[in-house]
Amino acid sequence: KEERASIIQDKRVLRLLLQILDKCHPFKISYNPDERREAFLEGERNIGNYILSVIASANRDAFNLLMAEMHKGENE
Repeated sequence: KEERASIIQDKRVLRLLLQILDKCHPFKISYNPDERREAFLEGERNIGNYILSVIASANRDAFNLLMAEMHKGENE
């Protein structure tokens, strides 16, 4: 847990995680009329949620910063 917390404090790591989370769309609905596509999207979303849970459990401040950065990116 301590190792994760220290790694996440690096701004370069946070930028990389933002890029990965953007591709994983953890806060979007996975519904798609094509059930295969929906399953694929749900898999991506699950990875994003896992990454967020690891960050939140390792370093709450880094998690809050990441969430603020994600929100800022949505408004640009």
